[in-house]
Amino acid sequence: MTRIPWSERYSRWRAPLDVLLGCYPAFAFGGRLNPKILPVFHFHEVTPSYLRPFLEHLSKNGYRTGSVEDILEVAKNGKEPSPKTVVLTFDDAWSSLWTVAAPLLEELGMQAITFAIPGRVSTQPGVRDTIRNRPELTDLGDAGEEPFCRWDELRQLDKGNVISVESHTFAHEQIPVSKEATGIWTAEDCERVSLLSRPLVWSGEESFRPYDEREIGSPKLITHARMSDVPAFRGEAAENAAEQRAAIQKDLVQCREVFEKELGRPTRLLCFPWTIGGKVAREEAAVVGYEAAFADSFPGKRYVHKASSPFRLMRLKHEWILKLPG
Repeated sequence: MTRIPWSERYSRWRAPLDVLLGCYPAFAFGGRLNPKILPVFHFHEVTPSYLRPFLEHLSKNGYRTGSVEDILEVAKNGKEPSPKTVVLTFDDAWSSLWTVAAPLLEELGMQAITFAIPGRVSTQPGVRDTIRNRPELTDLGDAGEEPFCRWDELRQLDKGNVISVESHTFAHEQIPVSKEATGIWTAEDCERVSLLSRPLVWSGEESFRPYDEREIGSPKLITHARMSDVPAFRGEAAENAAEQRAAIQKDLVQCREVFEKELGRPTRLLCFPWTIGGKVAREEAAVVGYEAAFADSFPGKRYVHKASSPFRLMRLKHEWILKLPG
């Protein structure tokens, strides 16, 4: 079985070690906001009652929400951020990005970035109701039949200067990293394993679906992030270095090309799924044209600063917003 690096696995020791090594900004523990750093916070699915307190904390205390350009100016050009600037990101472009986050951001005069997955974007035409025209909406259906944003919605967001659409790889894929089965895929797995953490069934170069009830009874393999340096297993053998690089490059190129076609512009910023980006993936991201990427690093500072490695930027969970001085 291929060994997965410790830093790419869940460990209860990671957070304490990050604290001990000074990876968190001082404000997280009651200190001031260092004017030389740019904190970047990430959300996923949201509801109105959950998201509003975080945005209102920023608004009431005079914080400015930054853009892709703010990140690149600090990480690539070594500039200091504008005073009291933070960046908000929303991973995966769940439907609630359109129905909840965008209306609330616009109401409060804020902006954000979403890292969307073109292989998962809904192909349904048109746009859906939001809390702007249906304030009674509270359950927005991220777990329903259409869990992700539509292309028409992403285009409107991107052109509206409220939410910039950037890359989260084409497929957000988990790959098998062992030929040995640990059991069988069960009905309980269909309920327990989140949609974006399930293996994929491919039916062509661009078409895939996550494992579901049709896979019940099939072998359950150990899987890991495609963008890791851990090679995939295809049958009895692991892919070689050239095959791995080609597969990673294909995903990153495809992601960028689809976005350029649908949005009318190239994406500049990448966030690796689960923030797992190995050496090969980081190299290929630069080759295909991305200017910076979010990828975990141990140890690494959980904020953007002028000494950051542009392809190993790190963020904070959104809960830390409420620790910002105010």
